[in-house]
Amino acid sequence: MSAPAQRQPDFGTYRLDQLGFCQCRYPGALVRGEHRFCGRPTVMTDANKYGSWCDEHLPVVFTPRAVVARRKAGGA
Repeated sequence: MSAPAQRQPDFGTYRLDQLGFCQCRYPGALVRGEHRFCGRPTVMTDANKYGSWCDEHLPVVFTPRAVVARRKAGGA
């Protein structure tokens, strides 16, 4: 008989040590003094080289180079 599978935490309630490969590391709540993270599945792409961010949080943490260059040049 195999051991019962451990229940996965709900999205947004993962501790850092609970995150696996290709799970979103976007910080969320602080629960009893411990930071919690998104934990949604991620995909490795050119913009998300290490698969650290889910589709919802990638635009929050990543600014395309063209936008950065335009801002440095004084544009919006």
